[in-house]
Amino acid sequence: MKQQPAQGIFSPYYVPSGRLPVRAVTLTLRCMLGAVPAAWIYAWLTIHMPLLLLNAAVTLAFALGLGLATRYAARCGQARNPPWMGRLGLALGLAAWYAQAAAWIAILETDASPLASPAAHLANFAAMLLDPHHVLRVALDVVDSGAYSIAGMRVRGGLLAALWLAELALFAGLPYALGRMSAAEPFCEESGGWMPETELPRKFEFIDRPAAAVALLAEEPDGFFSVVASCPQPDPERYALLFVYRGRGDPYISIKNVTVRVDKEGRQHLSKELVIDYLRLPGIDPQAVLRHGAAPIAAAAGAEGASQASDPPELAAAIAHLEAESFDAALAGALPYVTARPDGLRIDAVRLCALCCARLGRWDESLRYWSMLFGEERSAHNALNVGTSFAMSGDPAHGRDWVARARALNLTSREMPDLQIVTNFITALTRSGHMEQALPYLDEVREVYVGLHNTDPSFLHTRHLPFFDVFLEHSAPVVRTVLGEERGHAWYASMLPHLDQQGRDALSAWLARHAAETA
Repeated sequence: MKQQPAQGIFSPYYVPSGRLPVRAVTLTLRCMLGAVPAAWIYAWLTIHMPLLLLNAAVTLAFALGLGLATRYAARCGQARNPPWMGRLGLALGLAAWYAQAAAWIAILETDASPLASPAAHLANFAAMLLDPHHVLRVALDVVDSGAYSIAGMRVRGGLLAALWLAELALFAGLPYALGRMSAAEPFCEESGGWMPETELPRKFEFIDRPAAAVALLAEEPDGFFSVVASCPQPDPERYALLFVYRGRGDPYISIKNVTVRVDKEGRQHLSKELVIDYLRLPGIDPQAVLRHGAAPIAAAAGAEGASQASDPPELAAAIAHLEAESFDAALAGALPYVTARPDGLRIDAVRLCALCCARLGRWDESLRYWSMLFGEERSAHNALNVGTSFAMSGDPAHGRDWVARARALNLTSREMPDLQIVTNFITALTRSGHMEQALPYLDEVREVYVGLHNTDPSFLHTRHLPFFDVFLEHSAPVVRTVLGEERGHAWYASMLPHLDQQGRDALSAWLARHAAETA
């Protein structure tokens, strides 16, 4: 069963797929069967419970059990259809309410009989379940006569009916709400599993204007890191919590504002308010979000030591040399650990060697270390570095293969914007003198500007695109070297009909200036 989502696939928020697997329905039916004996126990307890508060506690516990059963059916059945999962929860609640009503009448009638026995109780209960007309008639008679007492107090007419209706609302409402909520949680269709929720331990600045923050993040999710800023206080009275949901595609986040209140006895009370729920962060690496809130900020006195806590102590000297741009010393310090047994130490050492060799222009060695690192961490970032190292070492053909691999990996990992991979490879090809191999990638970049019809710097920045004037300046050496002045002019001029007015003005002025310079 499938229902199309109300919002489109480009919604800034998570939208359930609408799928309702048969397993979710069968699990709900099993829960209904399991609710029958539970309803009999509930009815027996409410009849024989001596205290009114205990009656209320049992009612709440039974309703909560029904809600949790619905959640279990939704999660294990992988239901992603909130409306239908809510209806299944409603059906479970109604079935349980009817079963407990039948059990209640059966217990009262059997207890009044001198031949009461467990077998008689069960037989009478089974008969009541199959006779809803009798259950309704007895219930109406009890309401009319008030022949029922709770904790020794006789309850009559309207009050008894109101209590039953409140009980019905609780039994039906809680499974309905939990069913909808469970089916609305983020599910990764690519991996076929629920996205695990990760609460980041770091506290963030309290969001004073939730509506403005929600509007900004929904319009420009790339501004996430500027909107959600770390809280500098160790024990703030107001702060925000961040929850991350990760799958194979884009990550999702939820944000809650937290207010801490201390009562007269010194006990803390937390009140939480949802700011934003299941916002999609397109093109943002989930690991970057996790690093953003990986741990509370250290106190000022120990901030420097805390920032280095995750670095292997064996590489501390090499890292210090790298930061001081003493690349030969950093390389010498990292080399002894490239075959170390602890995975983290070995991987960090290989990464250091790859970076140092690249900074030193030793591209063949850098290529070897980046390839080793890709064997340890199959990421788009590492594949891109292998590709650029191939280009810098004079082998652009293999570089193209690795860039294609990086782009394929990036489709699922979303480590960086796809165009960033392209522009990085163009830079490597240009620096290594492979202008002709760079031109097809520049064609790709040109088509992006043509397709956007917008060259506003803010618009381009939010989409991780180079500013239009930067693109013109950096592409000129490649275009003019490969195509020459006349064909190069035509290459740029072909963009004019597809740009906005700002872009046309900028490109026309740029072409006129360069034509004058070459005249």
